[in-house]
Amino acid sequence: MPLGLVSNAAPDLAAAFERSPLRPLFTTCTFSSAIEAETSDTYDPWRHAVGNWSGTRLRDLSDVLALVP
Repeated sequence: MPLGLVSNAAPDLAAAFERSPLRPLFTTCTFSSAIEAETSDTYDPWRHAVGNWSGTRLRDLSDVLALVP
């Protein structure tokens, strides 16, 4: 089944993701930094939405592996 990833991530995360063991799981990946999109709101722990988030938090890219069946 084709699976895509769209992320508002800084360039260093996009580069790290390309080398991660998760990359082969996605058919296509698009990072805002790779398409020269506006990235002024890239993850910031002081953003209101982030501070009020009650869902799962990932501290490291490797934390995603626990979420993959």
